[in-house]
Amino acid sequence: MAREEERRFLRRELHDGLGPGLAAIGLRLDVIAAKAPPELAPSVAGVRDLTQSLVADVRRMVHDLRPAALDELGLVGALEDLALGPERGPDISVRTPDGPLPGLSAAVEVAAYRIVQEALTNALKHAQAREVVITASARGDRLRLQVADDGRGLPEEIREGVGSGSMRERAVELGGELVRRPRAEGGTMVEAELPL
Repeated sequence: MAREEERRFLRRELHDGLGPGLAAIGLRLDVIAAKAPPELAPSVAGVRDLTQSLVADVRRMVHDLRPAALDELGLVGALEDLALGPERGPDISVRTPDGPLPGLSAAVEVAAYRIVQEALTNALKHAQAREVVITASARGDRLRLQVADDGRGLPEEIREGVGSGSMRERAVELGGELVRRPRAEGGTMVEAELPL
């Protein structure tokens, strides 16, 4: 949990501090380039290229630290954003039957997002589903997530792949649990419970 809180802090610092600072340096270099004598143009262009490269590195680090959608949209909005991703394929919906979610720690937000992201990816790649329903609800001291599809279901012999293992590890790391099972009406259900 401390790691994810630190990642949230670092992301904010990089996004709100270093990133804009480097962008401002780039703008000032444009002004300098416009007024500088021609013999300085290669040097200014070199510094400008370096600055642009650093801005790109900061953007990449910000993205890798924590999904931007969580900070911009919150967990439910980020899940809805995931649902908008595929142009073709199944109908994907996000539901919060118990109303808005409470404030979540950075660790729970990231784990929930990544678990749903992987379950949705699996449904889109392998299930040949017509519909996927993502449900998020908070009951008592647990966040409950479900990703249900109406696709072809799980194979008879279920092997834990990298993605499935990653989902389970994220849940267990926080003291939660994750179950993948076939649905009685066809398709697959991924259920995760995470402590709030």
